[in-house]
Amino acid sequence: MRPTRDDSKLDDNARVQRGAFLFNPEADAEEMRPGDGQSEAAGPTAVVTPWPTMVDGAYYGPLGEAARLMEPLTEADPAAVLVHLLVAFGSAVGRGPRLVIGSIRQTANLFAVIVGKSSKARKGTAWSNAREIIGPADEEWAKDRIKSGLSSGEGVIHAVRDAVIAREPIREGGKKTGKIVEYQEVEVDAGESDKRLLVVEPEFARTLKAASRRESTLSPVLREAWDSGSLSTLTKSPYKATGAHVSIVGHITKDELKRELSVCDSVNGYANRFLWCCARRARELPFGERRVGDAAAPAMVHIQSAIMWARARGDDFVVSMDSGARQLWRAIYSRLSADQPGLVGSVLGRAEAQVLRIALVYALADESDSVRRPHLEAALALWHFVEESAQNIFGDALGDSVADEILRVLRESPEGMTREGICDHFNRHTSAPRLTEALRLLAENGLATCTKEAARGGIGRPAERWFAVAKRREGSEESDVSGIRSATSLANLANLAPVREENPPAMRQAQNPQNPQNRAGVASGDAEEIEL
Repeated sequence: MRPTRDDSKLDDNARVQRGAFLFNPEADAEEMRPGDGQSEAAGPTAVVTPWPTMVDGAYYGPLGEAARLMEPLTEADPAAVLVHLLVAFGSAVGRGPRLVIGSIRQTANLFAVIVGKSSKARKGTAWSNAREIIGPADEEWAKDRIKSGLSSGEGVIHAVRDAVIAREPIREGGKKTGKIVEYQEVEVDAGESDKRLLVVEPEFARTLKAASRRESTLSPVLREAWDSGSLSTLTKSPYKATGAHVSIVGHITKDELKRELSVCDSVNGYANRFLWCCARRARELPFGERRVGDAAAPAMVHIQSAIMWARARGDDFVVSMDSGARQLWRAIYSRLSADQPGLVGSVLGRAEAQVLRIALVYALADESDSVRRPHLEAALALWHFVEESAQNIFGDALGDSVADEILRVLRESPEGMTREGICDHFNRHTSAPRLTEALRLLAENGLATCTKEAARGGIGRPAERWFAVAKRREGSEESDVSGIRSATSLANLANLAPVREENPPAMRQAQNPQNPQNRAGVASGDAEEIEL
């Protein structure tokens, strides 16, 4: 186990400076680069979502160190590099390590999607940087277990399939028409002995399209891959998989994501199994990039050692949570498990499980057999970035197409719109009950308000005029307490749980005798294209 920082000796101000939790609402006011934020309509109801910030606390341990060492040498967003490193490391260690808290069992396989402008966000560069660091640690995994072409559930199962055993008859005299004497079991397909699979999908919009097809099994298979690793379909296919360890990282633009992610995906648990992360080009290097592996060599040695250490612990390596982490988890749990409205709430609906999985990855990279407070703090810092990214990507969208369209036109109409005007906007093709439900949804979520106007001539029912509610400055005293950056933030809750580790885990007595030396070789190139 590598030595880690001890934040218990720091006061709150020092902890903030160390970046354990730097969730400062005032940082939201920082000016964004043109085109980076989400802006809808000019005027008093305009919505501008700040660009998400990966705080220093997320760059913890050898994975964070590697991302930081590479940062000056690459145009890739360091946040995207870190997320790729976490997903790749979690895939390489396999399904053996698991975090157990009561009946809860979480493994290290993560699903993530990097969202940024096509060709300009350097999403592919971020993956290349991460692969250069993780690949040499397990060359067979890097060569054979990284795939792309995610298009069907059956394809995923086939990539991690169990052996197929069939019963064949033994006939008298060896003749095809002879009497059956007995049956024997014959191995028809040897299956995949290595159940690790990292799917790198540079065109994730294609995956979303495939999942939305009427007869597609991709969405339910991926949900099971994230949950349990036991995969099968109700078809005549002989293939099934047990103990599968599937990890995914996809790349997509914001426009493609909004167009292809269906309402069904957001509510059926498919979307909330992914970490949605914004990315943009970090810097301009007109003369190209230097070899990032050389710069990150010190961290790479530790990462390679950690992968070998975790793999050597076997298929049933139980990781616990120590007392300091438990205190923090108890303080933060209510905040993580609270419901949030709209589409953002749907895609962040698995916060508790996601934070535990990220913390497990940080712990394994530290060669620790328990999740400690620094690991959980790093996971919370990264989850905070995911929350901000989701807010930037989806904004106030509710996942209801009619309600979202009404909100858009209301924001373009400072004078408001009558119900009749709203009906005309839809060319009167939307029923009155459907419009009523959409307006009710907007009002319940504080996104629209209604006033009554006297009917012309004073005869008849008063007319309704609807207005978009101007979005208040996030982080202010007037801001909605259910917002992502409310006064009751992850930072404040974390500081309520002081560290009281009287008996911190002892460091391992001996280093791994197979501790790898820094190797110059890297696993380069794009992922192998297969039809999954």
